[in-house]
Amino acid sequence: MATGPKVPVLPPVTSVAFVNPAGQLTPAGLNLFQQIWTAAFGLGGITPGVLLLGSASVNFNIAGDNQVALALPSGAIGWRAAVGLIFGTMGSFSAAHAGLYSLPFTQGTILIAPTALSGITATGFNTAGAVTTFTPGLTTVWNYSTLQLHVGTAQGGDSQGNFYLYGYPVY
Repeated sequence: MATGPKVPVLPPVTSVAFVNPAGQLTPAGLNLFQQIWTAAFGLGGITPGVLLLGSASVNFNIAGDNQVALALPSGAIGWRAAVGLIFGTMGSFSAAHAGLYSLPFTQGTILIAPTALSGITATGFNTAGAVTTFTPGLTTVWNYSTLQLHVGTAQGGDSQGNFYLYGYPVY
């Protein structure tokens, strides 16, 4: 029988294991750690996971640029895209085309060439076909703080939507 100081054993917090037998975090453990990290450091420090980098409300019936200001956490030197989405909120998208650029008037770097938005076949929440992906290069680290969502071909009728860019900050 071993002797020595007694180490208190705490009861389990849940019935889900946070560490596997090899001593590595399980997905549940990693999730808990990320939530604690985010709560402790918020957007002022190194924040793990995917963040909403920027968004814009867009009238796809008007050709031209729509500025998308990006907000990076403190200390980030750039970002890598995870997913870009265009969510149709009203109207039709059968004719609309849009692209994503680093500068206004389709100048600078082309992050996404003009693309048909006809994949949006419905609008509104809880509706299949209301979203299309619109994601810049997944293998590139960008450092732009503002992007231009350029509507090159207007819809020709009511067409409203939102653009959302999610990504990973790079430190």
